[in-house]
Amino acid sequence: MPTEREEFRLTEEIRRAENIFLNTNRNFLVLGSAGTGKSFLLKRLVENARKNVQVLSFTGLAALQVGGRTIHSFFGFDLGLQKRTHLLLMGTDEQKDNRRRAFRNLEAVLIDEVSMLRADLLDAVDAVLREHGPRPGEPFGGVQVGLFGDVLQLPPIVTDDEQQAFRPRADAPSSPIWDDGWISPWFFDSFAYRTGGFLRLTLTRIFRQQTDATAGEDFVRSLQRLREGRIQPEDFDLINSRVCNQEPRQALSLVTTNRAAEEENASRFNALSGRVQVYQAARAENWPRHWRGNEPVPETVEIKKDAWVLVCANNAGPGLVNGSLGTVLRFDDEEVVLRVGSQEIPVKRYVWKFPVWRWDGKHKQMVKDGETTYSQMPLKLAWAMTVHKAQGQTVDGPMWVDLGARVWSGGQAYVALSRVRRLDQLHLRRAVRNEDVLVEKRARQFLSEGDSATALEETRALAANIYRKTKKLKDEAVQERERASQILGDAQALLANTTAKEHSLVDSIHANVERFLAEATATLRECKQVEVRIAASEKRILDALEQARNASWLKRFLGEF
Repeated sequence: MPTEREEFRLTEEIRRAENIFLNTNRNFLVLGSAGTGKSFLLKRLVENARKNVQVLSFTGLAALQVGGRTIHSFFGFDLGLQKRTHLLLMGTDEQKDNRRRAFRNLEAVLIDEVSMLRADLLDAVDAVLREHGPRPGEPFGGVQVGLFGDVLQLPPIVTDDEQQAFRPRADAPSSPIWDDGWISPWFFDSFAYRTGGFLRLTLTRIFRQQTDATAGEDFVRSLQRLREGRIQPEDFDLINSRVCNQEPRQALSLVTTNRAAEEENASRFNALSGRVQVYQAARAENWPRHWRGNEPVPETVEIKKDAWVLVCANNAGPGLVNGSLGTVLRFDDEEVVLRVGSQEIPVKRYVWKFPVWRWDGKHKQMVKDGETTYSQMPLKLAWAMTVHKAQGQTVDGPMWVDLGARVWSGGQAYVALSRVRRLDQLHLRRAVRNEDVLVEKRARQFLSEGDSATALEETRALAANIYRKTKKLKDEAVQERERASQILGDAQALLANTTAKEHSLVDSIHANVERFLAEATATLRECKQVEVRIAASEKRILDALEQARNASWLKRFLGEF
């Protein structure tokens, strides 16, 4: 499965983002192409935060990548279109109380993969926090909001029956046709973004793709031009050099539609031995006909031992969220037990609840028309994945990309091809064509507005931070000087004490040496006197021997020797 191990280096843009988050309360938006380290920056901010932070994302899998939760699970939102006012907290009384406490104590929210975040959902976040946040009535209830993403990647999804909520008036493009609607589904056209005072900055350094060789640099350049919709003939040549006829072994299959993913997963599933367990869905009678085919999981879910599956609902099992991945260990009619990491977690049948919206043409507004439900085992096979599910991930191994007959969404081809680190990891089922290069017009317009100039709060925060660091260094220098003075005083006292002792010792040694010399001189004098006496004694003995030899009896005696 994909992992993230990008090499991370501090850049000026990253330092600016850190200053805004750590030292101000300003809302901010971090943009950047795939592999520029947005998710790593987010994690770094959380690690260094001095405030109560909640990390969120639109999809469960993206939330898992940054160690957070889905927006819907944290705020308790229904699926589908969101109202911007008069939102009620969902759940039991205990769950509502827990949410109120969490919102009241919240200081910052960081949201990843913001390109998929719709305007209605960001407005709903604002509405809930304005009522239940630490400073009610203020934008986002006084909670600092950081958004991370790339508007040239996948856009937010809007169903057919929701389209009218996101259309501008023909005679006034800056106004929606529905008074409580939006001019587009993009987050930056939400009321919350326009009034939230967001500072915008862009990360430009790419960490994911390797650039230590010419081929790596060319790949990065081609991906960037594909992202911006200005791809050149040489870029097509480079990318399409990776077209192959056969899918590599152990490759993650990336496809553009749920149907293609289901077909690939079925092939892998059929290759497994063992018994098949079948679970059937149950729909409410008012389930809209045009929703068929867009259910959260298929009507028929089939499971085998060792199947690789994706969890498709929040709270489907202890510690599971929408996007958790696991291997099937065992199952029965009531539950499926998964191995997720080192844990064994049971999953039971789940009931999804969806509000039903319709367009009231007479009053020109969206009207909530009741609620419907769908019940099923919340699991999908996960050998193949759609491009939407893969956004925000990095593939370390081989990747098989099947763009199908056509690309149908802006940024889809770019997201698919930019999941790998190296060009040789990429394997294409078919060549990339001109018609695959789609860039959303509204996203391009937003990007043309450029990054925010440095705000006064940023400068003040930076100056305050520099002052704090300088003061800390000064205080440390004063402390070091005081310690040095103390050490110097101790050394001088020790030196003085040592010198006095040395003088006393030298005088004692000098006296002893003089006494030793005197004694040695006297001894030497005595030795010389002894030598004289010995020499005189030897002479007397020799004289006596000579006289004895002259005696006759002694001469005969000595002659025998």
